[in-house]
Amino acid sequence: MITNPQKFIKIYDINHNILAELTEYNTLIHDFLLNGMGKCSFNVPMNSIKCTQLNFQPFNIIEIWNSINCVWWGVIAFAVPVGSVLNVSCYDYTYLLQKTTAIGETITNKTIQVVMANEVANFNKASGRVAPTIRPILIQHNIDANTSMFASVTYNDDNCYSRLTTICTSFNYDFNVDVNFCFNYYSYMGANKSKYSINYGTKHDNVTTDPTYSQDTSSMANAITYNGAVLVQNIPSQNIYGIIGAPTTVSPTTGETQADILNAVNAEQQRLAFPSVGIQCNIIDSNLCPFSDMFIGDSVTVNFPAYWGFNQPMRIIELDFDDMACLCTVTLGNIVYKPAKPQQKIYAI
Repeated sequence: MITNPQKFIKIYDINHNILAELTEYNTLIHDFLLNGMGKCSFNVPMNSIKCTQLNFQPFNIIEIWNSINCVWWGVIAFAVPVGSVLNVSCYDYTYLLQKTTAIGETITNKTIQVVMANEVANFNKASGRVAPTIRPILIQHNIDANTSMFASVTYNDDNCYSRLTTICTSFNYDFNVDVNFCFNYYSYMGANKSKYSINYGTKHDNVTTDPTYSQDTSSMANAITYNGAVLVQNIPSQNIYGIIGAPTTVSPTTGETQADILNAVNAEQQRLAFPSVGIQCNIIDSNLCPFSDMFIGDSVTVNFPAYWGFNQPMRIIELDFDDMACLCTVTLGNIVYKPAKPQQKIYAI
């Protein structure tokens, strides 16, 4: 069994009371996904005095720490003995939202700020501070201001994670639950860190294996129609690829105005006007792109000269860290980077 001097694992009960600190483990892997559920896994020796049923009870909280900061946080989903080791699998805090019921409701003429505050309150009410299960209180933290409105929409019984994912997808916004169990909702999560570069085929490579590069036009459309009429077009895309039309997938709801529909279709056009570009590569920790200052949503410069001179900022949508090997698999993409100033996003569901 290997001890990693750079990282240690803290184990807490569901109320964040410390149970143990763990330095003896192997295969420590953790990841983050943009608007998705991150994972973590590691092995612990079965003969360790810290390998107890109390420590590895499902829903106990797990934190991975370096010498200064917590770098991953979540809860135990399951722990399985495999020979001489206990294989522990965890998900980030959104797993608690997935395990909490969201009661069906109808939302009418409310701003996204009101809706998100209501969903946070619903989680706290449903998860409860009563027996048999105590869960942390979800704290409403950052919620970006915007003019988005719900005209009228009905949700069936679901779980809180699915409900929040559906709402954020409809409005093309980002969300996460941070280390302090705070819910954050962003018009655009992440920062411009184009000063950092991911290089392949240069004198200063930090990519360790051949990267993958793909373009996907399966959902592309630069002229969107609604009820047979062209509502929105993207002329720069049409100048490159020609006219690629498609009917809108936005569904009208009761009480929705023509302006509401147009706002929603404009949002859809922003997502679909150009091919999706995806790049995945393994990188080492270096000053070119330090792991300590890289997070999902950030934009970094991707420099692959052999790929038709590819050199442009791209957004990080997934980070998979192998803590034992000090490597990170980075997935970048979603959309082709366009240097033009983006339009203000005003979405209606």
